[in-house]
Amino acid sequence: MTQAVRWALVVPCLVLVFAQVRYSSSVYMAEAYILEALKARKGGDDESAKRYYLRAADLNPGDPELLYLLGNQWSRLGKMAEAKAAYARSLELAPHIPATLIKYAELLALSDEPKAADEFIGRALKLAPADWRAEEIAGLVRGVQGDYAGAAIHFERAREFSGKPSAKLLNRLAYTLYRLADYERALGYVDQAVILDALHPDNHLLRGRILLGMKRPNDALGALASAEREYVRRAATNASENDKLQETRRYIVRAQVARGAAEDAAESLAVLRASQGRPPQ
Repeated sequence: MTQAVRWALVVPCLVLVFAQVRYSSSVYMAEAYILEALKARKGGDDESAKRYYLRAADLNPGDPELLYLLGNQWSRLGKMAEAKAAYARSLELAPHIPATLIKYAELLALSDEPKAADEFIGRALKLAPADWRAEEIAGLVRGVQGDYAGAAIHFERAREFSGKPSAKLLNRLAYTLYRLADYERALGYVDQAVILDALHPDNHLLRGRILLGMKRPNDALGALASAEREYVRRAATNASENDKLQETRRYIVRAQVARGAAEDAAESLAVLRASQGRPPQ
């Protein structure tokens, strides 16, 4: 065998070896960046976590699990367009992962794209028919379409399948029942949400709205005051909470008006009874 022939055989092998080493090195570095991202996220440093995930994705762009994690991180940062792009790419690479389908459907629903959300949550439900997360997002999709009865069915299934429902799930179920004017059941579920997450103002705001629907303005004012205090605290560092704060204050005004009307009605009734010689109640 001549020297030229030997090199003709050896060079392609060396190229293949170097390519494999380079690929392994890239994957190894990507995994190292993922670990750094997870540590940063656990420490509450979401910006650093995002940067680590992006570095990992540059090194290993064909990893659907990494793209799923990147989508989660974009979502935590409120970057919905970026999160949707990451989930969509992950699903191109691995179209049958329920967790990705669920998260993508959730973002589509929250982005006012219910038809697209329908498609992806439908696929998730077929792949994981007893997954409480899929049922929860199916309820969300029904709800944004105005089908509160259908949403309640999915949320109830999610509650049953989960075994230990989260405060968010209970809040979503309570809100759906509130929209159906099923106030007693709605109050029961939102009370459970408050027990699980007493500091979250969304639970107190919803509780106030339900109590107002039940014509209990005094109780509603107590719940709304709790929501207002927490929204004020959060708005000091996060301007996006101002919308919820203003919404809470609008319901406080409604509750005050309802309380005043109830007091006026009670006073008028007392005057009427007195004029008829009947004792006040």
